[in-house]
Amino acid sequence: MADIMTLKKFEALSPFEIKDELINLAKVTSRTTQSAFLNAGRGNPNWIATTPREGFFLLGQFAVTESKRVMEHPAGVGGMPQAGDQGLDHTHTWGRTYWGGAMFCFLADVEIHRRTGNRLGLQDAMRAVVKASGGLSADWPVSRVFATADAATGTKVFEEFYARMKDSPVSPDLHDVWAKLGVVSDGGTVTLRDDAPLSDVRRAIMQPRAKKT
Repeated sequence: MADIMTLKKFEALSPFEIKDELINLAKVTSRTTQSAFLNAGRGNPNWIATTPREGFFLLGQFAVTESKRVMEHPAGVGGMPQAGDQGLDHTHTWGRTYWGGAMFCFLADVEIHRRTGNRLGLQDAMRAVVKASGGLSADWPVSRVFATADAATGTKVFEEFYARMKDSPVSPDLHDVWAKLGVVSDGGTVTLRDDAPLSDVRRAIMQPRAKKT
């Protein structure tokens, strides 16, 4: 029964949190048994540790499957809002937190580029927040984060997007977004079209941005 109760708590965790829990369990086990804790890492020379690698990729497969279970969008994006969702402030499932946050940032990046003529983007906004707050140790309310981000770009993108998404689920038309950016998928092939309305935005987003001092 204890094992069942232990497993039940994992149902509320994201794959990334599960990964952290498994690492902690491995460390605890290594202190009480003869089994050594082996971190497979992400590069040489640990790539030869095949068993941990298999476990790592199994978690990756689980992450994709779980995202699709939450909701799979035809445009190839998982974790979209489900029936009963109440916006980013009220539906705190891992899918809405992780994928919903990623969608929010992606759409904000596109809009900031569009409104500033590609002079500024999400990175500029986030760098301003980091500089003003001092980094991850700061405990700012989201309203202050977005106000700082908007001030850095001279727009109201974050304020407007947050007002629209915080209390109500939003499912953007991703096919339309991709088409306007000039990202065309044909089976297993992706083509970038420079005659699309927002192809300049796509190119600006994909281009490395020099860090401003």
